[in-house]
Amino acid sequence: MGGWSKGLMGMVFALAMAPAAQATEGLQWGWPEGESHRYYLKAEVQSPYLLQFNAAANINVRVAKFVLTVNTECTNVRDLGKKAFEVQCSIDDVRIVATPIRADGGRGLPEVLDEVDAGYLGSTATFVMGRDGYVRSVSLDGVNDRLRRMREMEETMRLMFARAVAPFDLGMPKKGNDGGQKWLSKKSTIFQLPSKFGSFGNAIIENEVIETDGDSVVIQTMGRGTIASGESAVIGTPEGAAVDRPRDTYDMVSRSVTEWDTVKGLLVNRVVTAEGQVTASSQTAENGVGVAYLQVLEVKLADEKQIPAFPENGEASP
Repeated sequence: MGGWSKGLMGMVFALAMAPAAQATEGLQWGWPEGESHRYYLKAEVQSPYLLQFNAAANINVRVAKFVLTVNTECTNVRDLGKKAFEVQCSIDDVRIVATPIRADGGRGLPEVLDEVDAGYLGSTATFVMGRDGYVRSVSLDGVNDRLRRMREMEETMRLMFARAVAPFDLGMPKKGNDGGQKWLSKKSTIFQLPSKFGSFGNAIIENEVIETDGDSVVIQTMGRGTIASGESAVIGTPEGAAVDRPRDTYDMVSRSVTEWDTVKGLLVNRVVTAEGQVTASSQTAENGVGVAYLQVLEVKLADEKQIPAFPENGEASP
């Protein structure tokens, strides 16, 4: 990924050497119903599965990498009991830079990106946030009618936005108190694939407060797990039987640094890096491709004056 991501990785390891923090309270979402916050989102993703970008003018381009930047205002529109709440995010500005496969370079991707951009603007993303930090059921509503007729493109847009909000998913300790110790979580939307077939798997994620400054704390997170594509493949066993198995499986590692406001119960800034390597038994590896799954994700609390208008969309060279 970009050189800036290497700098963030260095930041992670430097913080790992910092002195251990004291017991911390306020490690749970405190976002009240009706309250809004503006966030800057950025998702830089190299996907092992090609994303199909379509335009109404019969332009079809396969994309292997994308950078999605979003200026959004998110609101807790309703509490779902005491343990969760529903968040709606208005998409106010978007920039997309995408890298097509070599065979599709120069086939009108900038025009497609502008159409996708127009589809995002004015739409609303909705997801459910647990007070314990878990994100689930990301949806995209109100997409431009011209794109709505192209269901595959609408799903691609949803998958991309789901990567952008994945850093909101930060498993918190019980009752919001770490007891001065590390705590574990066993799931995260960071450990998901941007695939229309979905994905599943397991993870062990270790979280630790490593720095405290008044109402602000820094949380370091390191995770490891395995994810599998929801797409299946039929293989033959040595005994001659045909067996269904996930098409591809990835060994994943993730690292992140988070700034958290313990009084407001609010995520201030989080940067995530995640890498997935295809396993030897996967169909992709058997075909000699073995494309890695890479993510560099950022969420930052901001106000409108801190987020200038984004530059134009663009096509990056393969």
